[in-house]
Amino acid sequence: GWFLFGSARSGLAALLRSTGIGSGDEVVVSSYTCLAVPTAIVAVGATPVYVDINSDSLNIDKTMLWKAVTEKTKAIIVQHTLGIPAAIDEIKNEAFDRDIILIEDCALAIGSKINQRRVGTIGDAAIFSMELSKTLSCGWGGLLLVNNPRLVTEMSHFYASVPEQDV
Repeated sequence: GWFLFGSARSGLAALLRSTGIGSGDEVVVSSYTCLAVPTAIVAVGATPVYVDINSDSLNIDKTMLWKAVTEKTKAIIVQHTLGIPAAIDEIKNEAFDRDIILIEDCALAIGSKINQRRVGTIGDAAIFSMELSKTLSCGWGGLLLVNNPRLVTEMSHFYASVPEQDV
């Protein structure tokens, strides 16, 4: 399911909140990321856990990633940096085995592919930013794509409960 927001940051925060992620939980994130990502994590009361990047791809180092995961880890946000897809398939299998939500940050990789599949369609969910400096811009705005059917249901209920903003 697709959900539209004023920013990718608010879409990410809504997804985390709709899944019950909050105080005492950890969300693993690349140390090379936009401030909006950890801000969304902090907004729901969770703690961002930073993992260093692979210097060749500028994406999260998958070996270091699993060393940072603890019993408090509820989600992993994998950023596809500057159009270079991360090793999402390898990360996805391990995250699934550990019952950790996998979120793709596609703000800088709209249209990129991994084995003929577009980024954003592999993890449980994905965020896309339409902010001024992004690949696809409409000034402001964000899209949340939810691929996991269970999370679609949770997000749909949450989304329906958010009041419309007066313009």
